[in-house]
Formats: sequence, structure tokens, C-alpha cells
Amino acid sequence: WTTDAPDSWICLDLGRNRRLAPTHYTLCSGSPDPGFDVAKWALEGYDADRDAWINLHPGGRDPPPLASPWGVQTIPVDHKNKRWRYLRVHHTGRNTKGTYEMPICAWEFYGNLYSA
Repeated sequence: WTTDAPDSWICLDLGRNRRLAPTHYTLCSGSPDPGFDVAKWALEGYDADRDAWINLHPGGRDPPPLASPWGVQTIPVDHKNKRWRYLRVHHTGRNTKGTYEMPICAWEFYGNLYSA
């Protein structure tokens, strides 16, 4: 769960010895209240060569809103033929309550895990 601040994100660091080529990921809403949907976000991987976060959603499109209460959604990923050390869920807009909080209680990644 993030604070109510623009540009909020949650990051996964696989460590210096592992990389992931994700194919899908699942998010779970941590809100017990209806109407607290996460409306705009991106899954991003950090490209150290470009010093930039890269949107991994196919076509760069936003996924459908993550519904509350306790909504679960699995989303496909375009891993750009790369293996990522850092992955983050980046909140790119307000939720349906009008705040910047991102009530995520769980996430899972699917794909191929590699030794670096």
C-alpha cells in the first residue's frame, strides 16, 4: 500500500544474481472497501543501460482498473526480450477515490527466472 503522493510505486529487486523475463503478473487489491479501484498504473522494468524505466504493458496501454474490494487481476507482459533485475508497479494517476494511494496487498510474477 503506497502513501497518497503522486508518482507512487512499489519495486521488486531480484538481487545482483537473478533476472526475470516476465510473461504475466498478478496484482491483488488490498482495499476492503468498494470504490477504491487502482485505475492507472504501469508495470516497468529498469534499463540500466538507458538509465530509464520501461513500460512493459503490451503496446504501452493501461490495463483495466484493479477493482476493490479484494480484486485480483492477471496481466500479460511484453518483457522486450530482456531479463530484468528491477520491476516496479508505478501508479500513473489517481485511483477511483481521487487519491494517489495504491492499495496493493500482493503481487506475483510469472515467466523465466535466470542466473545473472
